[in-house]
Amino acid sequence: MRQTLVLFITVCIIAACNSKKDKITVKDDSGGKATIDVSKMEDAANKMKNRSEELQKLTPLSLDELKASLPEEIMGAKRDNMEATKMAGLANFSKADYKMNDSTEVELTKVNNKMTRKY
Repeated sequence: MRQTLVLFITVCIIAACNSKKDKITVKDDSGGKATIDVSKMEDAANKMKNRSEELQKLTPLSLDELKASLPEEIMGAKRDNMEATKMAGLANFSKADYKMNDSTEVELTKVNNKMTRKY
């Protein structure tokens, strides 16, 4: 009888330790409840990690490619000023200004970077 009881308790402890909660319910101070689906959060984190790894394999656009990607005209406004900058292997930026009328200007900036940090 004693061995059966010890075996039963051991099985209960192992089952409790191996249980994985898929949902967590959180209460706020006013008594409101929110349920969080942990499995969806884990899936989303894995997708972001995989996408980050895919992006790290790509070659960043050159300054000339970034400049070429800026349109000559936006909604009838011609490109007024354009520049491109490279920042020490971290990112390439291109920027163009468009004057819509006397009181409105639009600045379009494109950033192309390659994350080199490993998480």
